[in-house]
Amino acid sequence: MVEQNLSTCRVCGENKERIEDGKYGESRNKRWRDESGRLWRGRVCPDCHKIDMKDRMIKTRSKSQECEVQ
Repeated sequence: MVEQNLSTCRVCGENKERIEDGKYGESRNKRWRDESGRLWRGRVCPDCHKIDMKDRMIKTRSKSQECEVQ
């Protein structure tokens, strides 16, 4: 049986559907996906995680370019 529930994203605060997609390795931690198959990161929805990673990479790449210039 596949478990589904509505979960609130802690970043955007929207209620979104999560679908259980198995477990991580030998642990009891469940793996959750959204309806399009993208992975949830804890209580953060895939859309918010994508925006967060985009901002982090912009900062990381700008720092590496500053080092190359000097």
